[in-house]
Amino acid sequence: MSDIQVEQIDVAIEDMQKAVVRKDNLIKLQTCKEFLDVIDVGYFEEESAKLVLALAHPAYSGQEQQSRLNKLINGVGCLSQYFGAIMSVGTDAEKAIKEHEELRAEILSEEVV
Repeated sequence: MSDIQVEQIDVAIEDMQKAVVRKDNLIKLQTCKEFLDVIDVGYFEEESAKLVLALAHPAYSGQEQQSRLNKLINGVGCLSQYFGAIMSVGTDAEKAIKEHEELRAEILSEEVV
């Protein structure tokens, strides 16, 4: 039974390590000058401001245009939320890895006794 538990813990640790790597990769991206220019400034700031301003423009007053603009604005929010989720899951995974490693060691030490 403990072999199965250890195997399950190992699989969970591998999954958590992937989440930590993804978080670390996002941090690297967010410190990259080009990423900051294209995504942080170009998309999150400039493009999102243009989309919001376009909502009030008479040329985009039709229901179809308004719907399209709202979808684009929602897309900005979705990407931001995705980045936030990567950071949150990765941070939680870092903590959980230590707990799982301790549990794994405990199970293995019980087998020896």
